[in-house]
Amino acid sequence: MKQFFTQKLKGIHIGIAAVLTLIMLGIMDIVTLPAIANAAGGIPAFDLQTFGYSKETAMQFLQALSADGRALFLHVQLPLDFAFAFVYTFLFLALFYRLHPLGSKLIFLPVLLFVLDLAENTLSVLFLKLDTIPDALFTLGSCVTLAKNACTLACGILIIVFLILWFKNRKKQKSEAKK
Repeated sequence: MKQFFTQKLKGIHIGIAAVLTLIMLGIMDIVTLPAIANAAGGIPAFDLQTFGYSKETAMQFLQALSADGRALFLHVQLPLDFAFAFVYTFLFLALFYRLHPLGSKLIFLPVLLFVLDLAENTLSVLFLKLDTIPDALFTLGSCVTLAKNACTLACGILIIVFLILWFKNRKKQKSEAKK
């Protein structure tokens, strides 16, 4: 895998993944998620709760969500969110491998983020389809959301640090080449 990301993958592929990630995120943040919250009387989806959620919060959302909102969540938002997980994971892996040597030792973070996001999306499907939801499932869902958000933050911070170090190293190499 390292060879693919360091030797075969071109900058254009990373650029395309970045553009696709931003487009998909934009569609979800500007179109689908606000429409779903609107269809639930202004309550944001449970998986958008940064610090997890309680059973009560999730139930309020599910009970307030209209049939159209539920259909939008199940048939548009979640398929897009599943695809989004693949695209941003590819982007994060590429950035981790390409920006800093330490990144290849930390690729477990984007992979863990991917697994957590798929688990969160799968639990969202269950919440939307089940008539009776065990309390333990809400607890699991809340924990997965919290862990996913923490992992997203860690990946984001690392990418920013790696970018800063990459730019510093590149600037240093250019100044040494001029000497």
